[in-house]
Amino acid sequence: MVDDAKQISTFSGRVQLMQGTLLMRGERIVVTQDKDGYKHATITGSPATFRQKREGVDEYVDSDAQRIEYDTHADIVHLYGQAHIKRELDDVRGEHIVYSTQTEIFRVESGDAPATANMPKKRVRAVLQPKKDKDKAPAPLPIRPAPTLSPTE
Repeated sequence: MVDDAKQISTFSGRVQLMQGTLLMRGERIVVTQDKDGYKHATITGSPATFRQKREGVDEYVDSDAQRIEYDTHADIVHLYGQAHIKRELDDVRGEHIVYSTQTEIFRVESGDAPATANMPKKRVRAVLQPKKDKDKAPAPLPIRPAPTLSPTE
């Protein structure tokens, strides 16, 4: 459904949204456009997914959540509900993840609801791998023959 007067487009079914190297998929996508032409997309699914090719390398950022919101003006992706993001071997999970498509930096939160006795605050889970920097690898130790020992020593 497209409502030109309100600048709202709604797509249902197995839908996908592509913009450059960014690909989002879900069961439903609602796209709104502001007066300056910037778009805001809300993707829902079981789960909704997001993928972006990383700048300058042959790698991707993959994520999924129950709801994904993408703001083209700020180049920010919000992942809500069982949010998960994976970049190379880094794997992060939380209730809300904010990801900048420009800087490739993300922030993970456990959720907005305060902890109670019946519902403890959910955890953020992260597996982060150290960076492999070939230029900063330690130089190999030189191997030198030991001096010959005389039999009297």
